[in-house]
Parts: sequence; structure tokens; C-alpha cells
Amino acid sequence: MKEQIFSRAASAFIACTLGMLISKEVSATVMSRPQNCEILLSKGERVEAYLDHVFSFVEPGSTFLQRLREAGFHVEMQRRHPGQGSENFLLWLDNIYLEWIWVSNPEEARSNALRLDLRDPEYSIKENTSPFGVAVRARAKELLRSEEYFLYTPSYFENVQIAVRKEASVDREEFPFFFAIDYAGSPLEEASAKRLKELHPNLFDHKNGATKVLSIELTGPNYIENFSANLKRVKVSNDSMHRMIIKTDGHYSPIAVTDSVTLMPEQI
Repeated sequence: MKEQIFSRAASAFIACTLGMLISKEVSATVMSRPQNCEILLSKGERVEAYLDHVFSFVEPGSTFLQRLREAGFHVEMQRRHPGQGSENFLLWLDNIYLEWIWVSNPEEARSNALRLDLRDPEYSIKENTSPFGVAVRARAKELLRSEEYFLYTPSYFENVQIAVRKEASVDREEFPFFFAIDYAGSPLEEASAKRLKELHPNLFDHKNGATKVLSIELTGPNYIENFSANLKRVKVSNDSMHRMIIKTDGHYSPIAVTDSVTLMPEQI
């Protein structure tokens, strides 16, 4: 198995995410912190970015939510994404958040530019589709100068621009979905995370003591060769199976959230 550690990142889960959507009050105080990451473009250009969140498609009728709650995680925030055809649940930690997303309106999803139905296990027609996604914060305009990205503006979130990588979205479903949310200004600061906690402290109240993500491992066919970013704390490997292992602090037994996603404490 080949392995590559992405140490400067630019692909990972967002705070306005393709699946997230919280209130304007919350979105104004996103959880992302500067990670000194880079998005790599084919012509050798590099765009600075900040890891925001990671996500995985789930089956809404499955027991993923029950498993997370039984392990002591507080998972409450659920949002619907009009026009996109999806819904989600969010698990908030101090440094990033985890998103569990599914297609709830396949007709909307099929007519949306993101075509999330091609990722959802219930509607996907390809056998080797990756159920994962990575979201970052970056200057979308810099990415959109490249033909590698297209502009997406979600109808449910005003004045937000998202640069979506073509070969990690609708064109190549076998690789993790990758996009960048435009922060259009200075890098987000740690103060914003503290502000979000002040507004919604219950979102971070995990009975198992978990407060932050320590590492993430993504594995799948040809992931290394086709991942377009250097990502701090994220290890990308090649394997025949799509898998994501997320390690946090806290005290709980490892959880198989889905067949392909495992959540575990650093100390077992």
C-alpha cells in the first residue's frame, strides 16, 4: 500500500458545506482554523487554503446516528439543502466538524450541478464510487481561473461562492469529492471558534470528552495520484477499498459509523 501524508492541505470539510447549512449567525462564525494548506493546480500553481470539514454519505435509515450518540457524541444539527436535494447531520468539534449527508430528494439532486445522487449509495450507479468528501476555505476566484474548477452558488446560502473540482465531483466519482468555500478575506481566526461555542455550547457537549479531531486517514483506489491538495493531519493512501478512519481525543470504544467510516479515540 502506498501512503502519502498531506501536510499543507486544501481539501476537506467546510463550514457552509455542500451539505451543512446552519443559520447565518452560526455561519458567520465558522469553526475553521488556519492550517497552512495548499491546493495544487495542474500548471504548478498553489492556492493557500484552510481545512474546514470532511463528510461521508450515509443511508438515512441506517443506525449511524444511534451509534454516534451511544458512543457519547452530541449530534443534533440537521439541515435540508433546497435545490441540492440533500440533508445532513453535523458533529461539531473544536478544530473541524464532521458531516453525514444523504440525498433526500433525488429529483432535485439530478437537476443540480453537484449531482450528489451519483455519490449517494442508494442512487449511485457505479460500483467504485467514493462516499467521502473534503472541504476547505480558500479564495475561490483564484481556483476558478483554472479550468479544473467550476463555480457553485447554493440557493440556500446567499452570497457564498464555492469552487468545485471537476475531477473530484461529477466527472470522477471514484475519488473523494473536493471543493473550496470562498472566505473572501483574511484567514479565519481561533476567536471565531470560541464565538460559535458561546452561541451554541450544546453542539460541543460530547459526553465522551471529545473536543477535537487529531488525524484522518482516507484510503481508496488511486487516491494518492488524484488528490489535489496537501492536507495537514490527513493521511491519504491507496487501497482497493474506500475507507475513512477519524481519530479524536476523548474516551469511547471505536465506532463503525458506516461500513466505510470508523471513528476512534487516539488512546484505546
